Amino acid sequence: MTRARGRRGERGLVAGADTVLVGTVVVVALTLLATQAWGVADRRARLERAAAEYLRTYTEADDPLAASRDAAAAARSVLGLRLAAVTSLTDPDPAGFGPCAPARVTLHSVVPAVRLPFRLTFGQVDVRVTRSELVDAHRAMTAGPSYRSEDTPCGR
Repeated sequence: MTRARGRRGERGLVAGADTVLVGTVVVVALTLLATQAWGVADRRARLERAAAEYLRTYTEADDPLAASRDAAAAARSVLGLRLAAVTSLTDPDPAGFGPCAPARVTLHSVVPAVRLPFRLTFGQVDVRVTRSELVDAHRAMTAGPSYRSEDTPCGR
């Protein structure tokens, strides 16, 4: 018994090529998704560190002007020049600066949702970090003009 000679196995080749193509698309999509998730997590961690450094510097300052100035510089140094340029900072009012006064800082940044070569981006993810802390109550400092000790958590 002999088999007829002819084209065999071409259907398997086409199905294999389709599988490779679909597999490649799936791998690329998952890589983009993982990269995006990592970018958002990294940005959040950097904003958390910057907010913590801001509040550490702010709450240990001696006067309201130095508190705002030095704290913003500390946050920018943690963020770096590139990230500091795309991050907005909402800082506490220095007029209420004083012993045991609450201080709250909010950092906000936008992460592109999908980043492709040649600076193409599609969508965005907002990352916002808010932290609060009390100004050191046991330091000698110059209080802000609208500071009232009765309004602080220590004065209640």
